[in-house]
Amino acid sequence: MDYEMRKDHVFSISINGQLHGFFKGKRGLRQGDPMSPYLNTLVMEVLTLMLQLHAQESGAFRFHPKCEKLGIINVCFADDLFLFSHANTNSVSIIAATLEEFKQCSGLAPSMEKSMAFFANVSQIIKNAILTILPFDEGKLPVRYLGVPLVSSSLLHHGCKVLVDRVRCKIQDWKNKFLSFVGRVQLIISVLTSMPIYWQSVSMLPKAIIKEIEALMRDFLWIQGEYKRGKAKVKWSTVCLPRDEGGLGIKRFNEWNRGLMTSHIWFLLTCKESLWVQWVHAYHLRGTNFWRLPKVAGASVGWRKLLAIRDMVLDRFIYKIGDRTSISAWHDCWCDLGPLDKVISNRAIHSAGFNHNTTVSEIVSDGGWTWPSNCGILYPQLQHVSVLLLHHGSDVVQWHNYEGDLQDFRVSSVWQVLRNRADQAVVDSLCPIAAKRNDPIIMSKLMFGATVYNIWRERNDRLFKKKSKSPSQVFDDIFAVIRLKIMSIKWKNSSQVQEMKADWKVP
Repeated sequence: MDYEMRKDHVFSISINGQLHGFFKGKRGLRQGDPMSPYLNTLVMEVLTLMLQLHAQESGAFRFHPKCEKLGIINVCFADDLFLFSHANTNSVSIIAATLEEFKQCSGLAPSMEKSMAFFANVSQIIKNAILTILPFDEGKLPVRYLGVPLVSSSLLHHGCKVLVDRVRCKIQDWKNKFLSFVGRVQLIISVLTSMPIYWQSVSMLPKAIIKEIEALMRDFLWIQGEYKRGKAKVKWSTVCLPRDEGGLGIKRFNEWNRGLMTSHIWFLLTCKESLWVQWVHAYHLRGTNFWRLPKVAGASVGWRKLLAIRDMVLDRFIYKIGDRTSISAWHDCWCDLGPLDKVISNRAIHSAGFNHNTTVSEIVSDGGWTWPSNCGILYPQLQHVSVLLLHHGSDVVQWHNYEGDLQDFRVSSVWQVLRNRADQAVVDSLCPIAAKRNDPIIMSKLMFGATVYNIWRERNDRLFKKKSKSPSQVFDDIFAVIRLKIMSIKWKNSSQVQEMKADWKVP
């Protein structure tokens, strides 16, 4: 539902408590106005309170089946408003009366030509009755909201076609200009790979869409004009490796997509203050540990995709033990053995008098573990369990990155864990300088190249520009170039390298 501002209101200005003059409302505030978001939030908060109040006072309002636990009636963003209710005339009548009262108070009226009503498993008779109360057009899914299709199933190819067309149009504009290879690489990294980020943070993109977009990027990288098969110099999987592994640093979409979706798992584990997290805890988790939640066939595709990613990052979410009241003893990673349900069988857990909701505080007493004696015999590794981290305060979850360090969650760190990596032999063959940075041959190549380049440049300056430098100045230029090259290389730490840096005055 969209809202529009009535234009027949009259306003006055209060100066030092006195009203002065008046002027008529004309255009109202647009979305680009700096005051618009603040005023919209305040006004929509009033509408939310009015809907909640009328729903409670009437006693006849019935919530949407998936909104009752949180008491959700409306969700709004900017001038777009979603209203949820059970499909009956009493509930819709309460909403319609509230909208009319809100219109009288604020001057904001629903835009009928832009508003739509969506139904699910509702008979035609009830549909007609509801559309009589709220004269909206009946809408059909999928519908685009905030740029992304709202669908009950997974994103399909035709729903994401607009994303492919957007990338293609951008590339067509660039192909009309002369761009170097390095320029095309930079445009791909900074522009094209960032265009689908919002989509990727909402759901997993279809494989066909990813393949089509990456094909456009590959063609743009290697071919300036019309595509011709066989023009690519290197495999796309190699191109998408980081630079220190022989690639160009372009991120693959499927790997980055999984990293962005993992952020939702982080929000759930840290109980981020958001409506989505509250809704998932109320309708999906329902007090169950996230790591042991079963994969239900009737769940939405987006939720099933999230559970599929869960298995890839289970051992990467590490808990710092504080008061031990929020950490699952069996399913969370809090000790060096990982989740203990991978070590102890369900039968042994229940035989020992515990259950799947047992917390770490229940198996710790006076600084020691309260393992039953039979568990120590059946699982001797439990006698040597060591806690990964202890600290004062509440339990905290952190991300275990690829290097083995604990840090705050970052999508880039997740990508480092989930991405494909090149074999070391491939890295050595593609990056000889990285593999043999302390080899004297490298220094010989640097000195030879810098000397040839500076002599060639001096020759051209003397022939074509009638400029010349003294031999000492040419030598200083050669020295400066080699020194900068040495500073740009990550050398291995050895006595030979230290001596070389001292000779070239490299810090």
